[in-house]
Formats: sequence, C-alpha cells, structure tokens
Amino acid sequence: MDWMLLSVACIWYMANTIHSQMSTCNFPDNLLTSDRRRYWQHHIQVKSRRIIAPRYSFTDNILQVKEFVGRVQKKHNQTCIRKVKGNAYLTKRTEVGKPTTYGCFRFHQRSANVVQFEMTDAGRLAAGAATDDDTLCDNMVLNPWPLFKNTDITKKYQSCPNMYGLDMVEVFDKKINRNICQQEIIKGRMESDCLKGEGITFDWRKGECIPPDLMLVSRRGNILKANCIGSWQDGKYEFSVLYNLMRQQYCLRMPLNYQNMKSFTAILFLDVVCDTAEVPTTTMNYIKIKLSKIEMVSACQDAYTECAVNSAMCNDATFKANCPVTCNTCAPSTFSYPQRPFPTNYQDKWTLQTSDKTEIEFKQDLFRMNGFSDLQSVVVDPTYKPKNEYTLFKSFTNGCRPRYSCLNVEDVSSSVLRFRLSHSSSWPQTRGSDICKSTLWKQDLPPLSDKIHSRELKAIITQSQSLMMRPTNCNLQQNYTGTLMFEGKGTTCKARLARSKCHVKDKMMLSVDKNCADGISAEYKCLGWFTGTSSKFYVTKTVDQPVRYNCWVFSETDDTKPAYAVASGECNDETLARLQNKNTAQLTLTQLSSTDPDIVCDPPTTTAQPTTVRAPTIAKTMTTLATLTLDLTVTPKTNNKRDTNGASANTKNINYLFFLGVLYLLVVR
Repeated sequence: MDWMLLSVACIWYMANTIHSQMSTCNFPDNLLTSDRRRYWQHHIQVKSRRIIAPRYSFTDNILQVKEFVGRVQKKHNQTCIRKVKGNAYLTKRTEVGKPTTYGCFRFHQRSANVVQFEMTDAGRLAAGAATDDDTLCDNMVLNPWPLFKNTDITKKYQSCPNMYGLDMVEVFDKKINRNICQQEIIKGRMESDCLKGEGITFDWRKGECIPPDLMLVSRRGNILKANCIGSWQDGKYEFSVLYNLMRQQYCLRMPLNYQNMKSFTAILFLDVVCDTAEVPTTTMNYIKIKLSKIEMVSACQDAYTECAVNSAMCNDATFKANCPVTCNTCAPSTFSYPQRPFPTNYQDKWTLQTSDKTEIEFKQDLFRMNGFSDLQSVVVDPTYKPKNEYTLFKSFTNGCRPRYSCLNVEDVSSSVLRFRLSHSSSWPQTRGSDICKSTLWKQDLPPLSDKIHSRELKAIITQSQSLMMRPTNCNLQQNYTGTLMFEGKGTTCKARLARSKCHVKDKMMLSVDKNCADGISAEYKCLGWFTGTSSKFYVTKTVDQPVRYNCWVFSETDDTKPAYAVASGECNDETLARLQNKNTAQLTLTQLSSTDPDIVCDPPTTTAQPTTVRAPTIAKTMTTLATLTLDLTVTPKTNNKRDTNGASANTKNINYLFFLGVLYLLVVR
C-alpha cells in the first residue's frame, strides 16, 4: 500500500513539474502584444503598390501568425513548450487540417520596434519535425526578414548610425533591371542626420529619377525623407530599418567602415528584408546605389567634378547654383560670409529647462546648443533684415552640404531671453526669406519634439548670478487664492499666490495650507514676464534650495481660469493649449479668486543715515514724519489690506523717530 501511495505521489510530482515547466514557458515581454491592434509585421513586401505582410501576435506562451494567401486568410499557432539553452524557445506548431510539428526560435532585439529571429533550419522543418527534440535549437538560421512592430513608432525614432552626405552617382533598380538617370550632371543626394533631427533624405532631383515603388511614399517635391527606427551590424554590413510618415518601411544596407571610403555601393531594400548575401536572393525589389563623397567646407565651391567641363551650361539656374566657381558666381580665394555678432547682452551661457536641462551659449558670432552643432551667425542676404532674426551657417567635412538655419531671439529681461531655431535649408541658398520661411518653424518628430527646433519661442535663463540678482518686477497685479493640485497626485490644498512683501516687487510667495500633506510653501524670485496671445507668463526661480526654474501661466482674459506652473522652457501659448487638453503641469491653481485687485502699499520707509545737519532741517523732517504718521492712521482698510501687525509696527517706529527728533532739538537749543 505504501509502495502504491509513493508511486502515485511520484507520478503526481512529475506531472506537475512538466506542467509547471510548460506553463512558465512564455515569450519575452518585449514581444508581447496587448490587443489585436498591436502586432508585429513580418515579410513586408510591396506588390502592385500595395504593402502586404503576415501579422505576428504574441500572448504569453502563444505566437499566432495570420497571413493572406490570395483573398483567403490562413493562421497557425506556435505554442512555447520550454525554454532551451541560449535563450531559445522550443515550440509546437498547430494548424487546422495539418499535422503538428515542432521547431525552435531565438530572438534578437535590434530596437524597440525591430526584432530579428533565428529559427530551425528549413530543411529539418520541411522533413517534418514530429518530436519536441532540443536539438531543433542547434545550428539555427537567422531569418533575414525582421519583425516590425506597428505601434508607437513615431515615439521611438533614433539617430541614424552615422552622419554623412553622399552623391548618388549610379542608381540601379533591380526590379526593372536598369540604371535610372545615369547621365545627369547634377546627381541625386543621400544625407543622414547632418544636423540632429533631420533623419535620412534621398533627393532624387527629378521625378523620372525616382524608382517606381517609391512613388507611393510621402515626398516633398523629389525628396524622400525617412527616420531610423533600428540599426545593427551583421557580417560585413551595417543595417538600418527606415520608416516614413506614409507607413512604408525599408532596409538600408551599408558596408562596414563606409565612413572612411570615398566611394562604395549601398542597397536600399524596398521589401523589408536585410539580406547579408553579397548578391541578394531573397527579393528582387531593391535599389543598388553607387555613392561617392565630396567634402564641401565652403559655400563657394563646385559641388561636382563635372562642373568645370560643362561650363556652357551656366545659363541653367540649377547648374549655376551648384557650380558657382565654374560660373564665376564667387571666388574661393576671397569669399567669406560677413559675420553678424550677437548683442553683448546675449553673449553668455543660458539654460533651457524643460523635462531635460540644455545649456545654450552665445559667443560673439557663435550659437551653441548642448547636444547639437555649433552654428555661426553670418550675413547671407544683405537685403534681408528682419528684427530679431539671425541667419546661421554650418559647413561639414563628412560630405554633408552646408546648412542654413534661422534663429529668432527676443529680450524679456536682463536674465531671460526667448528663442526658437528653425529647421535647416541645404546649400545652395542666397535669399534670407527662403532660409527663414514660415514652413521651417516647426518641431521635430518624437522623441526630440521641440528640444531643438520649435514653432514657439522658448524661455532661457542666464547662468550669470549677477544678472539673475537684478530685481525684476513680477508685474503681479493681483493676489490669488485657490485650490492647489500637484502633478501625479490626487490631493488638493488651499493655497495663496501673492507678493511676498508689499514693497518687494521682484518676489512672490506661494503659501500652502499648513494642514496640506504634500504642500510646501515657497518664495519665488521673478526673472521676467511677458504676454502671449491670451496668456500672461511669469518666469521665476525659487529663492531657497533646491533651486527650481518655473513658468507660471495665467489667462490674460479671465483671472478665474486655472493657473499652471511648468518648467521655465515651456513658457508659450502652445504649452497652455496642451495643458488645457491634458494637464501635465507641476502645480495647478484652480477655482481662483483674486484679492486686493489694486494692491496699495504703504509708502516705503527710508533708513536714516548718520549725518550732521542744522536744527531747522531736522525740524522740517520731523514735521514731515508727523504728517506721514497721520496719513497712515487714517487710511481706510478697504483701500489698503496690509498686515495690521506690520502697520502697527510702522506707526510705532515713526512715533519713536518723532520723539528722538524733538529730544534732539531740545538738547541742541
């Protein structure tokens, strides 16, 4: 009997152990998809100008694959049986009407939205692996078609691996099996992140030079723009998966160490396959591009070696712009843009405080932003003289064409400026109105957003303590009481925002109810204020540690609307519109009511300096003080809502001074 009980117990233990192993075999968390709108695409192809791709959905231990064969949808499941050495996943494949087979996967994360996987050799799968043998995970083969996640893509853009600018000397379209636009003197261009946030661009110059399957993408003129969403190295190549706003993907293959090459060949796969074979065999839908690099370190330089032997074409505007030396537009030996120095009060280090802290510096004619390129202030177009706008120039040694940007700067106070930087224009440029045109004032795609380029002006604060100590009137016309809410917390507290002292106009105090668990009263020094379209903005710095720079946003038209405290760099109308749609402010004052609509203060007292004066002068002074004392005592409280203790103290001080003066006169006489 005991032997039978022991046997049953062993069988139960083994069964539960096997069940436990099977039930805990889940796919990696980064692969899981929460609902049917979130999935991975695989084997992405362009057919008849339509993008088709099977969908992969991961839920715990099940991978479901759906694909269309003609108009018929087929699907099968891969169920994870157990995790095997080397982070491999042994799976069971089930499909209606077909026998169960087994295989193995190993996943390689290339980025948040791009994953590659190894799988059991196709020969073994074709033979029909009928058992869950761990050897199925040996000698697996990397699938060249990456998995691509279709959600939150625009939040996951990343810088492409390297910055470069290259001429497309030859473009061979494998699908139609011929070169396109081979005879053009003004070659197409391929550039990558010459300035941060630009992404990668293919300038085909003419519509007839664009490969047919690229016609379905979003283009500005003849320029295709895309962003990198994943990059890695494999074998002799560097791969980047690209994505554009029309939701088309590509895989760009470059040779390793291409940065050190004057010319080389790259492949742009229009079907999203990252093939490592020297001659790709997985698809015929790709473009082979022969690229070469010419360094342009000056704006007075021919862009192409063919310029000199084609001088007869200087009557053509495009040729003349790209061949300025050949066409005698400029002389390299004497050419340089005149410098345009920044005002002396700009020439300092400044801080842009948003969710991150960015250091900005104005030197004599140099604009520098931490994490971005240095740009020089120059005069490109002497006839273009808009107020507060500066043309910035940047040249490169990596093949990128020179860039022109527009900088808009406005004074707020001695310690606060507002600025915005436009997107850049590529060389050649001669007109200031083109460099500063309105369409270039816009922010980048996430995750950069408005950290570098922006449509709205952003407040920056000087790092000079001497400038920061200069008193700046808060221009706070009212004292406010209301309900205070804190970012990320559901609690609210009674609070009051007012001048910290009656005659101290450069500070204000946020007083929080003492019973508020989250509330801490704080005094703020005003650094500058300005108005927007319908808002008032106050830039402040906390007086005590820790130092925080804030922007207080009030409605210009309705003082009862909520007021918000945000990071100082977010001081603009766009921020107010965003907060009204979704409140992410650090502090919010709601249910506002104003007190003391016209703040009336006691006249400021002056401290007497020790000096020797004649008695009649002192007598006159005492008479004035006596008059002042009288005025203070008869001022109605309704017109002067000051602290009664403070008023009493002032009256006592003045009476004391009056007594000392009379005593002095008696002694002198």
